[in-house]
Amino acid sequence: MSGAEGVYENELKLLEQVLDRQAVVDPLSALAGAINVPVDPPNDLTKIAFGIDSSVFLRLTEDPRGADILDYLTTHPAPLVLPGQAVQEFWNNRQATLKFSKQIATKFSELSSYVSKVDSNYGEFEERFKSLMTSFDSQFGYTYQEQILTRVMKMLELLQEHAHCSSVPRSRFTNQARLRKLTRTPPGFEDTGDGDFFVWADFLFGLLVCKQKKEVQDFEHIVLLTNDTKKDWSTSGVPHPVLTAEVQSLFSVPFSVWELKTFSTRVGKFYSQ
Repeated sequence: MSGAEGVYENELKLLEQVLDRQAVVDPLSALAGAINVPVDPPNDLTKIAFGIDSSVFLRLTEDPRGADILDYLTTHPAPLVLPGQAVQEFWNNRQATLKFSKQIATKFSELSSYVSKVDSNYGEFEERFKSLMTSFDSQFGYTYQEQILTRVMKMLELLQEHAHCSSVPRSRFTNQARLRKLTRTPPGFEDTGDGDFFVWADFLFGLLVCKQKKEVQDFEHIVLLTNDTKKDWSTSGVPHPVLTAEVQSLFSVPFSVWELKTFSTRVGKFYSQ
């Protein structure tokens, strides 16, 4: 057995049973809740267990309230889970963006220089190009700006100290990933790979481990922070009912999905109280 399988075998078996429908899961009640009025997370952030997807992990330091978010996370008493899959996706996405963002910035600068010399009316389009590049930098500029890399390192140090980074055994759950994709079970049926499934499995496993270790405060609600808006995660901010049903089966608490901007706003309200 691997380390995780040896120490947390009970948690892995429970997760396996829920994800494979060997345990009772109630998607009908979750569907009714999603169509009616989903349960809102409590105003008190300290009663929420959070997970961080790679899409938020990439942009955490670039939010206008990034410093406040990092400060809050250092004191968050409920579980804070960083799926192992999200860690490797952070690196993969960062490397890909680093390569192409620099190339795009260079090519834009060259294009702007050439066209401005031959067309006096180019000014209007130049401003539009600059606006587009500013928008691009706000989303992807973190990958090559040194001052931002410094903030990323601070974030990583914080997460090493305060977050639980979890991974399920890949070979043990690979068949489930395949079967769930064949049956279009969320998350991940919109993608070709199994990355989203393992983000989900790692997240749920991390929460189970946190409850077993009892090193963090209990929680009343679970929130996954993700900027992924594909329907195999959520629709208009409402989680896919199957995901909610799996959370209910494992933890008997409501489940929500927040984009980073929602979490940022809630942290701002937390500090303004």
